[in-house]
Amino acid sequence: MRTILLALVLMGLISAAEQKQVQWQEARVVAQERVQNGEVAKASGFGMNGGASAQAMAVPIIDNCVTIETNEAQFKLIEKAPPPGSVRSAFHHALVVPVNGTVKFRRAGDDFILLDAEGREHKLRLVGMTARAGSAAVGAAAPQAPAPLSRIEDRLLEPEFGYQQYRSSVPSWQAAKEVNDAMVALRAVHSDLDQMTGLMRVVMESLRPNWKGINVDEYLESLYAVSKYAGFSVAAREALAQREKAASQGK
Repeated sequence: MRTILLALVLMGLISAAEQKQVQWQEARVVAQERVQNGEVAKASGFGMNGGASAQAMAVPIIDNCVTIETNEAQFKLIEKAPPPGSVRSAFHHALVVPVNGTVKFRRAGDDFILLDAEGREHKLRLVGMTARAGSAAVGAAAPQAPAPLSRIEDRLLEPEFGYQQYRSSVPSWQAAKEVNDAMVALRAVHSDLDQMTGLMRVVMESLRPNWKGINVDEYLESLYAVSKYAGFSVAAREALAQREKAASQGK
């Protein structure tokens, strides 16, 4: 009964995680400039004596120009500033990105959504793009075979899942044996386990257990139940089948 309840809870968690899941990518920041009324902004629009300089503008519009680079291309992006004095300007946060560092982004047509240091989203418009040498055609990523999924046992023992840290009072080989023994026991109960492990491995990426409230046997049993009976499993199976087909064709 406890395992069924745990599976139901995990099914709810996976559903919420799917709704919120966003495919973020990472890019190197090449440059960032302030663009004032279409030109690179000068250091100041006012003189030291308080009078307006010759370059001062009554209502300067300062946009944000950011250049980022991926393995495929370099993208020039513009964040249009809200008009001064508008409601949007009162709530607008300046985007500052680390030049020569990295930034997370996702694409929505010709718009790029960048995350700032506080996790806030900024929408920038694509205004220029240069393909990098050796990359695929502009706008299309080079085809690559998907990386194979690691075994469930190996993934569970990685630091991200925290099982070895939780069992730090015992030797690491014993923690590994516990995980392997749990998979052997699960395989003895479910004859179709080997057909389910691929989907279980996908599901576990959205579920991080609290080892103080669940043991490894219960966690694996819950992964099996969610993968087999959750409503999203049909679509997930199809996606996994396509991934495996692409991987086999890429060999």
